[in-house]
Amino acid sequence: MNQVQMCTTISAKPYYSSCILWYFRIHQYNIYHSLISFYEHFSQAVILSNMDTKKHNWKFFFLKVVLPTLIAIIMFTASFFLILIPSLENNLLDQKRNMLKELTNTAISILSDNLHMAENGKITLAEAKRRSIKQLEKIRYGKNNKDYFWISDFKAQMVMHPYKPELNGTDVSELKDENNVKIFSEFVRIAKDTGDGYLKYMWQWEDNPNRIEPKLSYVKSFEKWNWIIGTGIYLDDVRNEIANLTSKIISISLAIVGVLMVILLHILLQTVTIEKKRFSAELLTVESREKYKALVEASSEGFIMVLENKELLSNATLQKMLGYSAEELSRMSVFDILSGDSDTKAHLDNLTNKQSIPEQFDTQIICSDMTLIDVNVSPSRISFSGKDGYILIFREIRETREFNKNLLEDERDNLIEELKNAIGFFNNNVKNISRKIIEIPIQSTIADGAEIMQKSKVDIGFITLHEEEPQRIGVITDKDLRERAVSRKLDLTSSVTSIMSAPIVAIPSCTPIFEAALKMEEHNLRHLALVDNSGDFSGYITGDDLININNYSAVSLIKSIKVSENTAQLARAKSKLPILLNALLNSGGNINSIQRVTSIVGENIAAKAIKMAIAEIGAAPVEFAFFNVGENGRQEENLDSLQKNALVYNDNEEAILYFKRLTDLISFNLEKSGYKINAESILCNNDDFCMPFSSWISKYRRLISGKEQLTEDLLDIHCVYGKKSLVENLKNLIFTEISENTIFIESLIAKAQTNKPPLNIFGNIVTSSGENNSNTIDISAVIRIVSDITRILAVKNRIYESNTLERLRILKEIKKTFSATEYDDIKICYEQLMQIFFEHQCQSTKRREPFNSRINPEELSAVEKEILKNAFSQIGDYRDKWLNAR
Repeated sequence: MNQVQMCTTISAKPYYSSCILWYFRIHQYNIYHSLISFYEHFSQAVILSNMDTKKHNWKFFFLKVVLPTLIAIIMFTASFFLILIPSLENNLLDQKRNMLKELTNTAISILSDNLHMAENGKITLAEAKRRSIKQLEKIRYGKNNKDYFWISDFKAQMVMHPYKPELNGTDVSELKDENNVKIFSEFVRIAKDTGDGYLKYMWQWEDNPNRIEPKLSYVKSFEKWNWIIGTGIYLDDVRNEIANLTSKIISISLAIVGVLMVILLHILLQTVTIEKKRFSAELLTVESREKYKALVEASSEGFIMVLENKELLSNATLQKMLGYSAEELSRMSVFDILSGDSDTKAHLDNLTNKQSIPEQFDTQIICSDMTLIDVNVSPSRISFSGKDGYILIFREIRETREFNKNLLEDERDNLIEELKNAIGFFNNNVKNISRKIIEIPIQSTIADGAEIMQKSKVDIGFITLHEEEPQRIGVITDKDLRERAVSRKLDLTSSVTSIMSAPIVAIPSCTPIFEAALKMEEHNLRHLALVDNSGDFSGYITGDDLININNYSAVSLIKSIKVSENTAQLARAKSKLPILLNALLNSGGNINSIQRVTSIVGENIAAKAIKMAIAEIGAAPVEFAFFNVGENGRQEENLDSLQKNALVYNDNEEAILYFKRLTDLISFNLEKSGYKINAESILCNNDDFCMPFSSWISKYRRLISGKEQLTEDLLDIHCVYGKKSLVENLKNLIFTEISENTIFIESLIAKAQTNKPPLNIFGNIVTSSGENNSNTIDISAVIRIVSDITRILAVKNRIYESNTLERLRILKEIKKTFSATEYDDIKICYEQLMQIFFEHQCQSTKRREPFNSRINPEELSAVEKEILKNAFSQIGDYRDKWLNAR
């Protein structure tokens, strides 16, 4: 009994590997089959407490098995007689008609030959007619060679009949069959009306005048002699063929029905055997039913079992908590019992849709008097009696957690305070919170792996292949042990590779923490491996490590974008970005992180806008990629960023109209979401920026060769949605061909030289004197000097990265273009200007003024002015050095 309690206790812990070890040890001593886990006690108790011993349900068997089989047999047989045989009869008649027509055309050709001879003077017209009559009179065909041709004229006089010569030369216009059809008068009518046709009537059987049978004849006029040529077949042949076919079909049908009856009898016998076994099994469970029921009812925790999302079973503790009877609860849905907040709904959706099992979570349950009770919920998934379901165990808690869903007037201050507490966490890279990798040798068994994880007190182990250097080939987690080993009752001596997850999902160790949180959220992961600059695994992080960022505003904002259903919701989400940006600035967030937040928000809005467009018009006919260009492509978006995007797709002429419609919708959705369009915009719905891959190749080559006007924005590209390899291939072309084209690089330098910092020779700031921009400077133009020069250095050195700060880092660390001091100087200047720029935009938001990049130096503090002067001076030196270098 102690062993049972110990295993039950361990299985409830987060480290499920402990329970695996007990399971393995018990199995070794052959007493496993006498033990039942805790949730099995619960599930069987509730099911059996509601189960009555059932009698054999033969009516159900007849309705579900016998009756459908009989209906299938009847429909199978009926289809032959109602569909197949009539269809075959029509086909046979069509064949006979075509045969008569072709034979008559042959007879007509004989008459035409004789007429031709008469017209050429070889024989007389009378001789031609006599020869024609004799030739047709002798022609026979058919099964017994007794079918024939006859000739009459347009006055219904018989010219020739091989079997009734007494009719020759007589008027047969009044000759009727037994159905009063004037046969030869009808032939004349058909010949005059249409020139040829068919007629059914009664006629003597071949050369037997005493036998009358249905006949089908075809007649055709020979107008030059006013003759009507006819021949026919007896329908008795068709009836005989159909009769033979019907006989064969009946024989085949009887054979098939016989086989089906044998199969049905076999199923019946098997069902009787299964029913007897089921009945015996039910009798065996009755003895333990009361014991299990008592176990559940004695529990101090509320309990619900849901099977197939339909059956809801509960215990007395929960019924007392809620104030409902067992019968009332059985008619309710679990969604009626739990509060409707989004987190709880998401957890329940995961359970009902058989997705990932959520960890314990706090929520509220709704009582019968509509009061709320705070509870902690422990979910788990089960499979019982062939039915899938899940269990919820409720523990009442005293603390109440309230969430404010609306932005109030003081939201900005609250947000700033929140970020001040988390800013250190936000600015950190994941390597600062990483954990040590625990190795599990590849030759280990499942039990070995569980033991290593338990001893190391971890919930994830890395499967390692030890050769010259250790290679991580996969991972196993507590979840894998639960779902892939225990629930499937795998042999625990099996290789640990049978339950591992591969390949390993990893991110660079320099990734910001908030991006790691988004990655976990996007892929529904609990762990992420980290790789260093050399590509080796250096550690890992877990969801618990990121618990402080789960409700962090940037992550929360991006989550709200992903669940948006229309552009109005996207616009509301984007409207929160200035508040978030202001909070980050006031909390000391570094510029690189702030830029990444604004860009990731923009990219998620773009991705959602694309998905909305695709949902409206259907899936794309070929693979495509949507990419940002310019500052958006450098992932340096700000609050006033325009739409600057493009689209590339695999070559397919038929896809042009689809992508024209798609890009129109995307641009419309982005504009409605708050992204402006003006003359400087680059829009994917412009034919110049929505093209197949081959056309983009041609366009870039024209740009590089100088045949098309230079657009620097197209050199800064970043894939936002779709097939990334399409964009990467474009990048590869751009930087390969540009680095080898000194003329193009010189044109970039010449264009960059037209822009310089607004300082005079005395080192003072020079403002503009225009009417609308008097006494201001365009700070974005100075920032653009840094990005322009860095772009030139990047393309010369084939650096594919598009972000300015990342380009600077690579130029220093890998290409050794800068010294550490030069790198620090230009990086600090760039970040200082971006800081002032973002602060200016946030102030415009507070004053409800339109965004712009123009700053009045007189409105800055003395310290800020000195920062500007120093930054402008440093950027001027940077410009002079690298633009004049060749």
